[in-house]
Amino acid sequence: MDPLMLADHLKRLNSGENNGWYTTVVQSIADLTAEQALWRPSPGIPCIWELAAHIHYWTMRMTEVFEAIRRGEEPSNRSETDWPVPDSPDNASWSSLQTELARAMAKLSDVVKSLRPEQLLSPTQGANSPSVLYEIHGLLAHTSYHTGQILLLRRLQGTWSR
Repeated sequence: MDPLMLADHLKRLNSGENNGWYTTVVQSIADLTAEQALWRPSPGIPCIWELAAHIHYWTMRMTEVFEAIRRGEEPSNRSETDWPVPDSPDNASWSSLQTELARAMAKLSDVVKSLRPEQLLSPTQGANSPSVLYEIHGLLAHTSYHTGQILLLRRLQGTWSR
């Protein structure tokens, strides 16, 4: 498996560019206000803001893991919640999350591109953990799954008509 090909796939799947086949996570959260991002159809269902923050957390976390492996270091342990709640849910902090998610997606692609092919088979958290390649595929599926949830919430609230 070629890291350049994987990086290109990550970039196309997660960027804000229109690829004609599917909606990327960056596109799915564009043009929303903080109020719309905080909407939920009923209690207990994650809102778009929470889903975007969750995707951002895991993108950043796995990027850190892949960077450590690239440097030949042991990845640090996970320390924070993977469902962060916004401190100040306003339009400025929502805009910041949107920007940071787009940057995180680009950085993930860049880090994967910098891996050597043999590093794709490296375990991510010790000898019996999944490989980098396995985790990349898992992250792609995870992001796609939650992007679908975001689009469903947008359809329910009437902010998505495509």
